[in-house]
Amino acid sequence: MGLGIILTFLFSIILAIAIAHMVKTDRFSGAFSIGEILKIIGKIGWGKYLAWLIVIFILEIIVGSLGAIPHVGWIILLLVSPLVLVFVSRSLAQLYSEAEKF
Repeated sequence: MGLGIILTFLFSIILAIAIAHMVKTDRFSGAFSIGEILKIIGKIGWGKYLAWLIVIFILEIIVGSLGAIPHVGWIILLLVSPLVLVFVSRSLAQLYSEAEKF
């Protein structure tokens, strides 16, 4: 389980910006432009980006754990998950737009 969490986090480093870049460029191939993605992360700042990623990762673990609550966990997830998704998407868009300022 620990290895899975570590691998998920490592893939997430590229994945989040890759999806934002694909949406922004309106090209599916934009998600696979690793060089461009790394430049975007560099413009944002690796420290700032990794801090954002860690906060989001912890938030998603907490929200996912709510589903383990017997009988009402799925109801809580049903209410909380869309809000978390909107928060993550909006904060990623703001982070991505910071790279465009440079």
